[in-house]
Amino acid sequence: MEQRKTRDQASARQAFTLVELMIVVAIIGILASVAVPNYSVFVLRAKKSEAYVCLDGIRTAEYAYEAAFDTFLDAPANPAGSLDKTARHWDLSQPNWHTLNWEPTGAVRCSYQIETYDGDSWFRADAFCDLDGDEQVALIHLYSWNSGGPGTFYEPYPERY
Repeated sequence: MEQRKTRDQASARQAFTLVELMIVVAIIGILASVAVPNYSVFVLRAKKSEAYVCLDGIRTAEYAYEAAFDTFLDAPANPAGSLDKTARHWDLSQPNWHTLNWEPTGAVRCSYQIETYDGDSWFRADAFCDLDGDEQVALIHLYSWNSGGPGTFYEPYPERY
């Protein structure tokens, strides 16, 4: 008899009450309100990492070109045009990019340019990004080893993303 009573009591208690359900929903809402903004920041940082990868590839191509021709190349912004958060395709018809023999894999979210200084003896490559579409540009510089600059990578506004 004891077993039967316990089994009946257990079968009567198979559903959640409305209060328990409301508490669970409130907890999920609080967790989501904390997690979503942090998730957005991490997504932007992940997108910004594209700039570091591409700048590193540009650096390698510049050093290879300099080893062969004893000079660095400058190149205009590529892809050209206004910045927004959509990915754009690389344009090899831009001057010196084809000569440099470097292009990213797939579409890019940043524009890249290279400027040479002191008779083409050193260069600075720049990445310009507007990853969140708010018309405020994030900027990352890459200085060649012999530039006397502040280091390899430099972000004037690191708080941007």
